[in-house]
Amino acid sequence: KSTLFSGTNEIFPDNNQASGAYEVMLEFAIRENDQATVFGVELSNAKGEQLLIGYDKATSKFYINREKAGKSDFSADFKGLHTAPFNLSGTLVNMRLLIDVASVELFAMNGEVVMTDIFFPTEDFRNIRLFSNNGESMLKSGTVYKLTTVTGKKD
Repeated sequence: KSTLFSGTNEIFPDNNQASGAYEVMLEFAIRENDQATVFGVELSNAKGEQLLIGYDKATSKFYINREKAGKSDFSADFKGLHTAPFNLSGTLVNMRLLIDVASVELFAMNGEVVMTDIFFPTEDFRNIRLFSNNGESMLKSGTVYKLTTVTGKKD
């Protein structure tokens, strides 16, 4: 079932906070009258640190923004917005994310765009949210899997 959303929306309702490693698969539908310019996934913690992974329709780029993702004082070059250009040819945007405590991998548009980033939050990111800026976005489908280690233990 498709869902319209704006602002930020918890993927784990009822304070069922995330921890460990996850695979998140999302498909967004771009509607003709959509006002939202930026949409995606936010990882955050109680200290206000956050990592944003999304698509910017205005610039036609996927991005990972780790400006506020935790420790970065070891290098002036570490903070930043990392982008990958992609011009949409249709109305669907898909993202597959592999998330663990210190890294994220983005496989977008069935692997046509691939990005990896590391981050160092001062406490684990325990919130995973969808976000949409400047209007509503439509989530056509979404699936979240909790990942286990090769030994079968959950993180």
